[in-house]
Amino acid sequence: MVMIKVKPVDIVAVVISLFPFVLFAALQDSLADRVAIHWNAAGDADGWTDVDQLPVYLGTLAALGLGVYLLLRSIKKIDPKRTAQLNESIAIKLGIGIVTFVSANKFFDIPFKQEQS
Repeated sequence: MVMIKVKPVDIVAVVISLFPFVLFAALQDSLADRVAIHWNAAGDADGWTDVDQLPVYLGTLAALGLGVYLLLRSIKKIDPKRTAQLNESIAIKLGIGIVTFVSANKFFDIPFKQEQS
């Protein structure tokens, strides 16, 4: 089993992933009963979910972002041939960027949802 020493940047990644949950908790009462979760190329909402299911959606995205972060964080340790040429600091920055992108995507979308017409 690969053990990874927890660094402050790891805690930052987890905190960033939790931002959408905090926003959801703060705005839950003001959200419409159904919220958009997907848009087509023209920018029109084409995927909807009940507001009660939004935490599941946010959790899935948070897990995805953190999973990619952890994979990048430990890529040199899990590479069986030890041929990974990715610098650890670059991998961590890339991982934090992915976590931030996924979280910010949901963080900025949640308050602006419109009920499906």
